[in-house]
Amino acid sequence: MADGLTRLLAPILSFTADELWRHLPGAREESVHMALFPAAADLEAFADPALVERWNALLRLRERVPGARSSRCARTSRSAARCRRRSSSPRRPGELPLLERYATQLPMLFIVSEVELRPAPTDVETSTRSRCRA
Repeated sequence: MADGLTRLLAPILSFTADELWRHLPGAREESVHMALFPAAADLEAFADPALVERWNALLRLRERVPGARSSRCARTSRSAARCRRRSSSPRRPGELPLLERYATQLPMLFIVSEVELRPAPTDVETSTRSRCRA
């Protein structure tokens, strides 16, 4: 990992990358600037298709959540980050566990200060509401 990162940083942090290169273990080129960039095939070994699919699902959910910047909350508080998002809107099975798994990242994803998750009532139509904290 340090080898690839040093190669990628070399054009930006040339002196630092070259110094780091000399301290990396193993046989390698004399200078990081003489080494080739990592091949795409080498980087695919680090790919996690399941993680990519989970985050794609979260991004699709984000599109369904009314944006804090365009909501009444953002207009009244002047800061989307002061809005809370209360959501009971999972429409598909498995969405609530996914949201619960990434609950700590949801405020950043939805651009709000707090996200409250709860299962949707079975007898009431689902909804998503925003509320400001003054």
